[in-house]
Amino acid sequence: MPSAPTGPPKYSCTQIRAKAIESLGYQPCLWQIKVVEAILKRDGDVVCISATGSGKTLTFWLPLLFRPGGIQLVISPLNILGQQNVAQLAAMKINGITITAETATHKNFQDIEDGKYAVVVTNVEMLMQPHGGFEKLWKKPNFTSRLISLVWDEGHCASTWAAFRPEYKQVSRLRYLIPRDIPFVIESATLPPAVLSDVMKNLQVLPDKCTIIRRSNDRPNINLVVREMKYPMNSYKDLAFLFPEGWKPGDPLPHKFLIFFDSIADSIAAAEYLRARLPPEHRHKIKWFNSEMSSEFKDTESDALKSGKIWGLCCTDSFGMGLDLSDVLLVIQWRSTCDMCTLWQRLGRAARALNLIATGLFLVEPKRFDANIAKAEARALKRAAASKKRKQPADAGDDSPAKRAAVAAPGEPNVPVVREIIMPAVTETAAAADDIAVSEDSHDPFLPPSPMPNLPVLRGPDSMQIDDYKLTRRAIYAAVTSPVPEWAKATKKKGADRLEPVLDDFINAATRQPKNPCFRLPPTIYFSNDSTGQLLPFSSRSLPAADAIAVSDHLQCRPDLEGGCTRCKIAPAEICCELCTPDQFVDFARVNLPKTKQQPKRTTIPDYKADHVDFVLRDDLQKFRKSRTIELRGTAYYRSLGAAYVMPDNVLQRIVDCSRLHKIQTTADLLKETRWHRVVEDGEQVLAIISLHHPPPTLPEIPATLTPLRPTTNTPLNVTQTPNIRRCSQCGLLGHIGV
Repeated sequence: MPSAPTGPPKYSCTQIRAKAIESLGYQPCLWQIKVVEAILKRDGDVVCISATGSGKTLTFWLPLLFRPGGIQLVISPLNILGQQNVAQLAAMKINGITITAETATHKNFQDIEDGKYAVVVTNVEMLMQPHGGFEKLWKKPNFTSRLISLVWDEGHCASTWAAFRPEYKQVSRLRYLIPRDIPFVIESATLPPAVLSDVMKNLQVLPDKCTIIRRSNDRPNINLVVREMKYPMNSYKDLAFLFPEGWKPGDPLPHKFLIFFDSIADSIAAAEYLRARLPPEHRHKIKWFNSEMSSEFKDTESDALKSGKIWGLCCTDSFGMGLDLSDVLLVIQWRSTCDMCTLWQRLGRAARALNLIATGLFLVEPKRFDANIAKAEARALKRAAASKKRKQPADAGDDSPAKRAAVAAPGEPNVPVVREIIMPAVTETAAAADDIAVSEDSHDPFLPPSPMPNLPVLRGPDSMQIDDYKLTRRAIYAAVTSPVPEWAKATKKKGADRLEPVLDDFINAATRQPKNPCFRLPPTIYFSNDSTGQLLPFSSRSLPAADAIAVSDHLQCRPDLEGGCTRCKIAPAEICCELCTPDQFVDFARVNLPKTKQQPKRTTIPDYKADHVDFVLRDDLQKFRKSRTIELRGTAYYRSLGAAYVMPDNVLQRIVDCSRLHKIQTTADLLKETRWHRVVEDGEQVLAIISLHHPPPTLPEIPATLTPLRPTTNTPLNVTQTPNIRRCSQCGLLGHIGV
């Protein structure tokens, strides 16, 4: 008599696809079916690497169709993503709940235990909270027995965010709290070998019990442009192309856009600059978006951008990976303050509706380009030679030994000596990493660049074949170094920064590639997008070979269609980038602003201790900007966004500072000292408020009668000067001096 089958039931690809069509009316792609199949096997963990917007989220929900009463637990890096997931589930008639600090109530956890929700979305802090609701659920067999899997949405965060969200380093404890057969599902668009290896270490994923399903993370419908900044960074004038000078209602609008910054202050300042280029009634259509915003604001503004009520956001990574905004047609990265994986995630916010064509613009500091580096090195050599000549003794002959220059020769890469480099075997491997974003409950970090491999910058000669170039760069991108190489220690001491090799190559693609340069080539090599469609072995130094499946089987996905599945087909880019098709970008993002006269220098305000008059003036200005904001925008706007629309906090404080010194007497003074954008509209009202507390100083009265001056004459006075009579220093008598 045959033994009864053990383990979970097995489902074929045909069964999974048929069930999805029957229940959801949607036909999943073959790679999505393979992910679901691996989850339902429950014989190991699952890693899925696929492009942004390709449909990874669907693989979270499909297993529910085969486990009635089952629960999917999703760990999301941002609360706003969890709320989006719950909204999507509601449309599919699946009950879901987001557990955050606000919703972590006893009743909600009891409902989860009772099976009211099929999907629970939370963040890592709530998941690992000591004595929290989840810690109690792990001890409830009726809950753990219904768990299908633990899904790590944007799974790269378990490595890249662990520095400032330490709970990611503690999640390995979960392996001892839940049954071992519950798989961990790690999904991301950017998981290069080094990041993937670290994620697997933090989550205690065993390589020999892990199925890795890899697809290309390229987005051919996003055209790539890299531009050197033309104006000072703190002026933000390189963004002026979004709204040309003199823009007025009825003029063409820019495409819906996102501008990513790695500093909250920069995102706010850039938004203020763009607002100043618009008429007052349209300035509220440009917003900044960061982790300091409330959850209600984030939800409201995300919906407003989606519906077209606002035109663009100046944001940090807290705007969210994976947000369902399908028609963003322009994404801008401001400065090279991120790594390639972060850049790739951010550019992937564009054109998530794959039938659209978008542009990803990377605005880079001049110091990052090879031509400018060569000029700087030449200047350094010249200064070093001049300094040496000044220090050389006058009688030194030509035989004195000369010291070697401390900088590289012009045209050569200024890189340190290579130390402690372990070059792994060259494999057809790489993938991608991700953003440095931020906890919803903390400030956005501005972290220094992580230590990069101590590697030389190689420029590909024209004689080099493209295959040789790829092989060389792939080895460099995959190189393993000591945790803190010597050059990184020296760089940290000097306060300098370095770019990772792939980002450096991306910026300088025009000058480093052997033939037909292309901005897309460095990320293609880095993420191994040119190797999909074959089994991808991992370097033994980074990740032992597992059941790695590189999926590019669009023909097998839809054999009923000529050319296969159009959704999962890896199609070449039509325009690609500015290097491939420069004619397409002749007029794109060009900024040529007229030179403006230097603005008058503002008064330097010495430190002072505020007195009663200063506090009263501040209160009156607060009342003014509140009433004016309500008058112009309405009470609801004021309650939601405050009064910065009329007068930002820094302008208000500047008025208080200058008023005590009587530096603001006219609207011209007000404009000079504050650069306030509403001087023309509201300047006179503010002057009236200032004069109530700091009246203009009165001039001293001129006496009615004056003492007459002495008569003047053109004749010089005959003044006889008495000669100096010298006496003896010894006896004091005249006629001689002491010796």
